[in-house]
Amino acid sequence: GLSSLLLYSCGKVKTVKNKMTQQIKSKSYIETVSNEFDAYTIREVQRNVVIIENSEGGEFVEINARQFISAAKEQSFNLILVYRGEKPLQVKSKNPIIIVIDGERFTPEKVNPKKRYSKQRKFRDRYQEEETFRLDMDLLKKMSYAKKVRIKLRGKKRNLICDFTEINREGFRELYEKHVNDLL
Repeated sequence: GLSSLLLYSCGKVKTVKNKMTQQIKSKSYIETVSNEFDAYTIREVQRNVVIIENSEGGEFVEINARQFISAAKEQSFNLILVYRGEKPLQVKSKNPIIIVIDGERFTPEKVNPKKRYSKQRKFRDRYQEEETFRLDMDLLKKMSYAKKVRIKLRGKKRNLICDFTEINREGFRELYEKHVNDLL
């Protein structure tokens, strides 16, 4: 059936009907930050909004990828989860995220596994939660080129199931092809 989703796009909220047939119109982008004194570079896929299955409305999730390049040209990767909604999600500390890529299951580790819940803020009547997970280059590549990526976010009282669209994969592919391959 038809269900409505609220998706964040360039500072505006819009409703998308029939989530399975309509693509998200706004693309993610890559932001680069360099520090000449400490000699590092960070590249991050931003605004990579994913489709939430059976959304209660008024919420959205971004799944972003971050590349950190040290002065020695060593690189590491993170998966950044950003949730915004009228109700808190309170991402769990044990197996908070499960990613299924073309039928293969992955459970990335939190960067700070001792924290009980994700970093949470409240703005007026909306919650924002952020959590950072370790991401290896192989998983980044799989998420970039997969036919199907589904993500389960485990909250304290409920779970969210999110689906990557082709537009989501394009953002990850751009990071992988233009920036990761340069250092290999």
